[in-house]
Amino acid sequence: MRRMLKMLTLMTAVLAFGAPAFAGSVEISGGLALETSWGYESAEARGGDSLTSLYRFGAGESTLGIGYLSDDKRFEGYAELSMYGRSDGNTVETGAAYLAYNAGMWSVMLGFDGHTSDTFGPGQCLDDGAALEGYGNSVLDTNEQIRFTYGEKYKFQFGLDAPYKESVWEGGDSYHQLPGFTGAMELSFGNVVIHPWAHFEYVQWKGDEVEDNYYSLDMGLEINGDFGLVGFTAAINYGINTAQNGSLVSADPLLIDNVVESDVKQLGVWGELRVGGLSLGAGYTTASRDDWGNDPYAMGAYANYAIEFGMITFIPEVAWFNHGEDETGADQGDTVLFGLWSQMEF
Repeated sequence: MRRMLKMLTLMTAVLAFGAPAFAGSVEISGGLALETSWGYESAEARGGDSLTSLYRFGAGESTLGIGYLSDDKRFEGYAELSMYGRSDGNTVETGAAYLAYNAGMWSVMLGFDGHTSDTFGPGQCLDDGAALEGYGNSVLDTNEQIRFTYGEKYKFQFGLDAPYKESVWEGGDSYHQLPGFTGAMELSFGNVVIHPWAHFEYVQWKGDEVEDNYYSLDMGLEINGDFGLVGFTAAINYGINTAQNGSLVSADPLLIDNVVESDVKQLGVWGELRVGGLSLGAGYTTASRDDWGNDPYAMGAYANYAIEFGMITFIPEVAWFNHGEDETGADQGDTVLFGLWSQMEF
């Protein structure tokens, strides 16, 4: 970690002192966060007696980024490190690393960045900025991609992505002949933005004189409204052998005798209402597969309030997570979190 930070410091110094040679501007940005929370976990959630205790006292994801933009606004580059505290192993990861060319009505981005499905997300903070992941909100990991965007008020996006899904078979060779495909739109109607998106990929396999395959399809629709004091977001997503994080039980299809027999399907919904600094939100997700005796589900809800103090924002929050039932119908219990999320962005 120290070596990476020294390298970043050196890069920053070189860019800062050498900025005029690039005929553009260099900007350093970042974010810092700390969570202090307590939690109640039911007996079913803990697998033992219920307990109320200190849940998390640790740094949330902190970021440090360097961006470059040419004087003519056509060439852009960005690199970001994501840093985690002791409770997450004191790790440092690549948050983003991409280059882009902008030509007015269209642009192309090549590199490592967040998925277009994550344009809007709930403002739920506790549990390390969980944002209802696994409780209705769809999250596809940051990955390598080539993304083409056309339009200004109405944006249309098409992307080629590094595949998310891997082998589900035993033995043999699993492979991808094609990358993943992503399509999305951002349609702006004054204070309201409508954002439909879809992601598809195809996984192939060769065994001993046997070949098989399956596909992963995710799609969703987000509607975001911003009216100054009042705002809202509503979203729905659906996945077949989903590539999302936070799947309830399994995101892989059913195999019988090492051959794909049926798909797993997942549905999620979430919504948020914002009034001034107050945010109220909730989400629900459920899944099904032919061999499951019960359709697992989970749900969550939260309330928080943003208090600005100069560059620092304090967000007290209460969040409830009902872990629902698993594929056998067993109760997975509840978790209630309450605490303070503190953050600064620059």
